[in-house]
Amino acid sequence: MMADTKKSAVPQRTLLDIMADIDGQPNWRSNAKKAHAYYDGDQLDPRVMAVLQERGQPETMHNLIAPTVDGVLGMEAKTRTDLLVTADEPDDDMELLAEAVNAEFADAARLGRLDKARSEAYAGQIKCGLGVVEVYRSPNPFGPRYRIRHVPRDEVFWDWHAQQPDWSDCRWVMRQRWIDVDELKTLVPGKAAVLEQAANNWHGFVDTQLAEGLDPHLVSAWEEFKGWTREDTEYLSQNRKRIRLQIIYLRVMERKPVLVLASGRRVEYDRNNLLHATAVGMGRASLMQAQVSRVVESWYAGPHHLGDRDCSALRGCSSGAVFWFSQGQQRRALRADCPGDPGAG
Repeated sequence: MMADTKKSAVPQRTLLDIMADIDGQPNWRSNAKKAHAYYDGDQLDPRVMAVLQERGQPETMHNLIAPTVDGVLGMEAKTRTDLLVTADEPDDDMELLAEAVNAEFADAARLGRLDKARSEAYAGQIKCGLGVVEVYRSPNPFGPRYRIRHVPRDEVFWDWHAQQPDWSDCRWVMRQRWIDVDELKTLVPGKAAVLEQAANNWHGFVDTQLAEGLDPHLVSAWEEFKGWTREDTEYLSQNRKRIRLQIIYLRVMERKPVLVLASGRRVEYDRNNLLHATAVGMGRASLMQAQVSRVVESWYAGPHHLGDRDCSALRGCSSGAVFWFSQGQQRRALRADCPGDPGAG
């Protein structure tokens, strides 16, 4: 369960700025939909179809895109290789450890259907230039431990100021999707009352400035609702009781001490770690100040903040997921931990 923090790591103002940034991005998604439509055989313009129907002519067309793409996808399936775990510092012990990890990894990849997710992501790259895959711990204790799935491109948004092809310099990445309110309440039970009010669009809720003895969480959520400047229809489907879940991964830049080992390896210095202090005291390692980054993950349901958590996975990605994907490349997102299933539904 997410910790209920008093101050969000990603304030609502930052979320609104990110959404405004998304509004100003190039409209490449329309072209992506057109590219997929051509593959599916939906190539005729509606106006052309109307003229053909008026004339009584058949709506015929020759799809030259699908066979070409299918040929490329077939080649990918035939040449696909299994992913392997390798040691950064190879020696006999590490090689044995890597072999053991590979056995577990192969089992997790098979049960999580990694090959299917990779195939779907590769197809998305060929058709429109973007493919996204997510890997996360399954919240279901009776199923596979990990789930691997293809993520629809319209659910992922990223910082267009990034220059690196792997998004390693992205300041933010956002995942958003529609989810039933009752399902979301099971993921964040501490916010169940807030989500119930949000689903009703706060109808009947009294003026909190005149009422006393109200739940402070509801008061805070009411203030978030009153401070929201976007249209309600962007995040709420009241008749269907569905709400838009937004998960923001924000990169925070900091200066921290870094431990430089004799082998050249660098790790973040922990002053409370006895081994780190001993290595510095004996001259086996040196300290340097460097700019480092960490990623914080923040959950929102429309204007309502649901919780934050710090990064705990490798490469500074968040404990839930960080998407390191780029157009024309197949990459993976790693989820080290997950309180629920933000990708399900």
